Amino acid sequence: MSDVAISATPDMAHNRHPKGLYLLFATEMWERFSYYGMRALLVLYLIKELGWQPSDSSSVYKWYTSLVYLTPLLGGLLADRYLGLRASIIAGGVLMAIGHFLMAFPSLAALYAALGFLIAGNGFFKPNISTLVGRMYRQDDPRRNGAFTIFYVGINLGAAISPLACGWLRQRFGFHYGFGAAGVGMVIGLVTFLLGQKRIRDDVEAAGNSMGIASRDDDAPGSSSAKKAPDTTEDDTKAGHAGFAGVLASAVPWLLITVGIVLPIREAIELVGRRSAFRDVLMLTAFSLVALSMGLLLLKIRGAARDKSTVIFVLFAFTVLFWMAFEQAGNALNIWADVHTDLHIGGFEYPAEWWQFVNPTLIVCLAPLFAILWVALAGRGLEPSTPAKMFVAMLLMALSFGAMVAAGQAENQGTTRVALAALPEGVSLESLDAGRLRYDAGSHELVVRGVLAPFVVTEALEAIAPPTYKTELDSLPSADAATKKQLLHRLTPPSYTGALEALAEKSNGARASGFWLFLSYLLATLGELCLSPVGLSMVTKLAPARFASLFMGVWLLSSSVAQYIGGTLGENWGKITP
Repeated sequence: MSDVAISATPDMAHNRHPKGLYLLFATEMWERFSYYGMRALLVLYLIKELGWQPSDSSSVYKWYTSLVYLTPLLGGLLADRYLGLRASIIAGGVLMAIGHFLMAFPSLAALYAALGFLIAGNGFFKPNISTLVGRMYRQDDPRRNGAFTIFYVGINLGAAISPLACGWLRQRFGFHYGFGAAGVGMVIGLVTFLLGQKRIRDDVEAAGNSMGIASRDDDAPGSSSAKKAPDTTEDDTKAGHAGFAGVLASAVPWLLITVGIVLPIREAIELVGRRSAFRDVLMLTAFSLVALSMGLLLLKIRGAARDKSTVIFVLFAFTVLFWMAFEQAGNALNIWADVHTDLHIGGFEYPAEWWQFVNPTLIVCLAPLFAILWVALAGRGLEPSTPAKMFVAMLLMALSFGAMVAAGQAENQGTTRVALAALPEGVSLESLDAGRLRYDAGSHELVVRGVLAPFVVTEALEAIAPPTYKTELDSLPSADAATKKQLLHRLTPPSYTGALEALAEKSNGARASGFWLFLSYLLATLGELCLSPVGLSMVTKLAPARFASLFMGVWLLSSSVAQYIGGTLGENWGKITP
């Protein structure tokens, strides 16, 4: 669309969004359906179906989700320099569809292969579709923030529907049907993009942009940057800020470079001293290399462009804290919902996965109200700055987990007892369930505070199982939760086994009210609305044009770091009280 056409149709330019936005809305909605449907099932699948402990399942979850948000950095770079947005989005969709359908097969090899495909596919898909939304608008277009809010509603519609559908299929037919439904959702999203790509391309070009490679677009005849050098933009030629802002812009690149050099050396020393595991050193080294490369990149960016780019990295540090807590929804809060929350409404019992419907549904309901609020405040000159909104978001997240502290205290007050004449010889309960399980020798009873989870029963029985248990387990082609239970029943004292299972069943009366989980999700959602949509829009406005997808990948990297750090909460489940 030409400048003349824009001025001739001001209502369309300033009030209506391009049709391509709604095609991207639908594409992202179905892609998020697949992602969040699978995420709602993953940890529960590992615990309930395969019989893993929360520490092990949380470790897989931590690695999967942190890598899912790490690969967009590489995917954004490849899109910027080699593939372009269209090819990257299509490649990502195909890889993710393959990954989701592999999850439908009951095999550990298929599971790990599926996670690999999903990680790679998300790297190509996620940063580039968000960048494509930004390319539908000129830099000064007032509709840009509204577009990202609409796009964010699409994300959350998919995230709201998927736990309901995949959770119901899991409850009715089994986990693999839920995983298969996630694959179908990804295929629908991919087909939507393929059918609508011409409309999307036309809308991007109408804004003076392209779906192609950024560095080449800058040199194309008629482009807004055709008269500039390939690596130079208008912000590069403007002088940077003086004072504290200037010092910060100069210091951040060197800080990133220092972290990128010092942290790997420190981790290598820890590894040699056997104080760290190799896999943990590997991930921290990867984060360090990203910091080093980003620091070197910032040194290459000049003038006001560096100032703007530095803002992204400064706010990055704070968003890590937010997402570290928020993303417990698929891990620690998912386990809490399944094991420690009353899942009944009257006589109706619903699956734990349905709790992950709450946050995206609240987003869909509240996002329009927040959009109206920001516009109204902006009209009066009172709209908070992006950093101020992020600060409010973190306060709300702190309150969200304050609600979960109250939930933990309420659950921990319940005490359950089951008679047991004596503990088997050599049995120690001190290391189980964060010390909440004990034996009262005076009354000859097993006693537990709160809910005794089935996986704690498995852990307690495995601790006294004879060596033949592991030998038999290793000889089986698959060792799921049901197989482990059968073997343990055969190899452990019946009185002890029966008492533990009776205690787990009886202790369900200590489950906490769902009110606390709802309150936690509500406060977290309010915080998310203050942070995430404005963050996406901010990156597309501040990032240099030739590095647009790369910097979107950097923004998503905050979730990768947060997932990795926050994953330790799940790994410590049972070592500390809820």
